Amino acid sequence: MSLDMDYEDEFERLAREGTDYDELLRFGSITRQVDDPDAWRSTLKAKARADRLHIRTGALNDQTAWAALTDRATRVDDLRLAFARVDVQEDAEARATLRGHTVERWLRAEGSRAIARCARCGRRLYVDVEHTPPVIVGEVFEEDCP
Repeated sequence: MSLDMDYEDEFERLAREGTDYDELLRFGSITRQVDDPDAWRSTLKAKARADRLHIRTGALNDQTAWAALTDRATRVDDLRLAFARVDVQEDAEARATLRGHTVERWLRAEGSRAIARCARCGRRLYVDVEHTPPVIVGEVFEEDCP
C-alpha cells in the first residue's frame, strides 16, 4: 500500500498523534469529528480555563466540532479554510465508501490538510484543500476494503 509519493511524508507527519488540546495550542485552532461534540468542547474549555486561556468552540454538525484560541478565532480566512476542508473530508469519506471503506474519524486536520484511515483495513486517505481542485488521494480510492 502506498500513497502518491508526493503526499507520503505529509501523511506520516500529520499522523504523529498529539492531544487535541496540544493541537489547539500548537496551531491556534482545531476541527475534529467526535462522538459527542458538547463533551469534547467542555473538555477543551476546562483545560483552557486551567491554563487561563480563552477559547471559542462550536459544532458544525452532530459529529464535527471546532475550537480556536480567541486571539486567533477572529481569523475569518482560517475558519473558511476549516469549513472548506470539512466539506472535502465529507466528500472523501463518501467516495471511500464506494470501495467498502469506513472512515469513523479523521486522525488529524491541520490547516488545509487532513488524514484518515479506514477503520476496518487501515488503508489511508489524505486531503488538501489548498489546491484547486483539492487533492484527495489514498489507498481507499485504489483498493477495495477486504
